[in-house]
Amino acid sequence: MIFRFIIFNFVHYAFAKDVEQEIDEIRTILRSIQEENLSLKNENRLLRQDIQELYGLITIRPTNRKPYKLHDGEHIQSNKTVKDSRVENNLDMGNGQMTNVEPMLPASHTNESFLRSMPASEPQVVAFYAYMSSNTPAPSVHYQLVFDIAKTNIGGGYNHYTGTFNAPIQGVYVFAWTIYTASRGQTWLDVLVSNDVYSSTLGETDDVLDYDSDSGTIVVSLNQGDSVYIRSSHQATASIISNNAYRAKTSFAGWKLN
Repeated sequence: MIFRFIIFNFVHYAFAKDVEQEIDEIRTILRSIQEENLSLKNENRLLRQDIQELYGLITIRPTNRKPYKLHDGEHIQSNKTVKDSRVENNLDMGNGQMTNVEPMLPASHTNESFLRSMPASEPQVVAFYAYMSSNTPAPSVHYQLVFDIAKTNIGGGYNHYTGTFNAPIQGVYVFAWTIYTASRGQTWLDVLVSNDVYSSTLGETDDVLDYDSDSGTIVVSLNQGDSVYIRSSHQATASIISNNAYRAKTSFAGWKLN
């Protein structure tokens, strides 16, 4: 009787040991399956994101060719964007390549250095407006006027330290100026384009309380780097006025015609 009890306990112990080992192995397998399943889910999510980005990037370039023919005999216009697999799968792929399909760059590629390398799709805007912050006592011969307050300087062509505009790009430009001359004297000013006189302005006053305002405008074709500035051609006998007390600002402006 005791021998049977011993045998029974031994068999029971061995069986329990085997079951425990099998359970551990099953747990290990389940853990491995769970990890693999999680990895597959992550890969699937990334693939879906890539596919969505590709659908957003692929467009059919507009051309003057005939519309693309579908397998069912219908047509799709050449300027229609490929947005889903139904349209993509119906396109006549021919030898397996989609013709006239132009990928659009993602937002991450539209950085400043990339845009500078791209041809401009629209004319570049160039414009400036500046005025003198104070009066200029009777300018001497070849004195260059400096309009030191630049209120507008799109394109960065105007230098408010020297009063010179340098064309950042080639084009046709318009320049305008207004000169206020103090009483009892004269001012003679030239507008120079690349150091050549292009236009001139004379300001003349008589009485003590006589103030003169003279304006001018030119249209000129400039190459990149060409300069435009204003300087005196003779010794002035009157000051140039530019201050709030007189409600007058001697100014210089220019802009590119687009």
